[in-house]
Amino acid sequence: MNEYDINNQFELYKSRVGLHRLSPDSNQHIELKRSFMGAIGQMLVLFRDGIGQMEDENLAVKKLQTMFDQVRDFWTAELNQD
Repeated sequence: MNEYDINNQFELYKSRVGLHRLSPDSNQHIELKRSFMGAIGQMLVLFRDGIGQMEDENLAVKKLQTMFDQVRDFWTAELNQD
């Protein structure tokens, strides 16, 4: 397993959210992969042009933690909607 392979990360994501059995030809799978790749691409740009350019390592770590917190808060709210 190559953890730096984006297709592998997509498969891990599908498993994590319970969609690992989606047919690769289904519209849901296609749109999910488009969304995933778009988000990954945006994060890579952010890491390269933003976080990666910060000279203050502590600030970079704080920015990353803020993003982790936002994702956690989103999924916590999603799970609590039921």
